[in-house]
Amino acid sequence: MLDCAEPTATSTPAATSAPPATSSLASRSCTTLRERRWKLELLLLGPCAVATTVLGVLGFYIAGGVTGLVAWTCAYDLTLRWLRRRSEWWRTPPPGETDDRATCVTLMLHEEGMCILLLALLVTLASATVGLSTWWRGSWALLDATSRPLAELSRHAHYATFAVELKDCFDGTLPLPFWVHHLATFAGLGMCLSVNAGVGLVTTVGLVAEIGSGWYNAVTLWPHSRLAFAAYLLIMNASNVFAALCLHEVLTGLPELHAGYRAAWASLCVLLLFLRTGGVLLTCRKRCCPAPAPEAAAIGAAAADEHAKHLDVEGVQVQIQVVEPVSSTADVVRSE
Repeated sequence: MLDCAEPTATSTPAATSAPPATSSLASRSCTTLRERRWKLELLLLGPCAVATTVLGVLGFYIAGGVTGLVAWTCAYDLTLRWLRRRSEWWRTPPPGETDDRATCVTLMLHEEGMCILLLALLVTLASATVGLSTWWRGSWALLDATSRPLAELSRHAHYATFAVELKDCFDGTLPLPFWVHHLATFAGLGMCLSVNAGVGLVTTVGLVAEIGSGWYNAVTLWPHSRLAFAAYLLIMNASNVFAALCLHEVLTGLPELHAGYRAAWASLCVLLLFLRTGGVLLTCRKRCCPAPAPEAAAIGAAAADEHAKHLDVEGVQVQIQVVEPVSSTADVVRSE
């Protein structure tokens, strides 16, 4: 597999000519792949955005979902790649983090920008058409029959969240807990697009959860900001509480929802709440008990080595001082 990371300058011995040639070939191949992917996404974005709208209006929901997912994924990935091309600062992770700043900002644009906008538009459109209660408890078939724009906008809220999570899987650097989180999210979003009741409920839960997660990226970008950390604790926990209340409604107050959907959605919701709560606890632990910086750790290790060497030298000196009088006494005995 080719490593398509940004090329860096390395020094190689002048006598070996094969490694530089191989490295140059791999670099050119990766550059070509990056340029082709950039051009392909630009080529697909516009037509897929138009196609998903037309197919949704005509009632081809599966095809509209595929083209919508492609359009949203291209939009987010192009934003991420555009930011990374700006400067090295965007490609560098904040101290103590693994995701670069471009990734954090792209996620915040979705979570704190697009999700808030979509939620506001959905609430406004539902109030003006079918009513909030009908949207909250209704099915996709009911919304398609009464308000097609509301139904399509609700679907695109799920497409956008699916796309921004899918974008994270392209680099292949996700830790295992995030893979579990993303796979559970994919399963939940796919199920939400086919529920027979509670369209507004499951859509709102997803958007509110994304809004809460956005503040984790704010803490990542500004690790020393007390305001960002306080907002993260407040909004993230509030979104978890909101999801728990909606879970209670799904289990007890939405009898028209099919039992299979109820069990599956409840299981995924509990799993995601567990992962999100664990993330909050880990973030608090990192904030309250930060790990030492690499430079400080190196200085501490060097000081410990020096201290150990000093103790060894002192021990040798003590041994010499103890042994010397014994040897001199033995010499005196032999001389007598």
